[in-house]
Amino acid sequence: MRDLFHSTSEWCEWVKDRFQSFFQDASRAAAQKKKSRFRWLESKLQRLYELEHRGWDIDDEMEETQKGLTRHFREESRKIIFRTRTENLKKGEKCNSFIFNKLHSTHTLLVQLEDSQGNFQSGKEHVMRVMTDFYGELYSPKSSEKSQADTFLEGISKHWVRKRERC
Repeated sequence: MRDLFHSTSEWCEWVKDRFQSFFQDASRAAAQKKKSRFRWLESKLQRLYELEHRGWDIDDEMEETQKGLTRHFREESRKIIFRTRTENLKKGEKCNSFIFNKLHSTHTLLVQLEDSQGNFQSGKEHVMRVMTDFYGELYSPKSSEKSQADTFLEGISKHWVRKRERC
């Protein structure tokens, strides 16, 4: 197709626009697919909840649906954490290196930080420890208790049942 354009730069712009359109469309389709899957899991959970109240034994299906919802929420939470990690970083930097570079530079503007107990720490060593502790806790894997997840999913299903009954 390059021969159809007057210059290589025109061709490059056309290719760039085509790539951009392709990836935007693919991203929209993927997002729509995830939304549809989530709605399907919600409606399935609602149907299972109604069947359970009618005396049906649906424990296996309920567990499978809850696992699907748990995977969905875990993936969404990972995306949120990823966006918070990358939001303020310079291009090509490793996580939090901007702050550590400022701290190690000769023109340090960061002289004290508040630790998790609410005490202000000053001095390079103490400030670095506060930052390391904060970001270590922020980015560490979070464990979830099964009972809390079950309570949350049960609350969602009850909410949707009440909402559907009002309609």
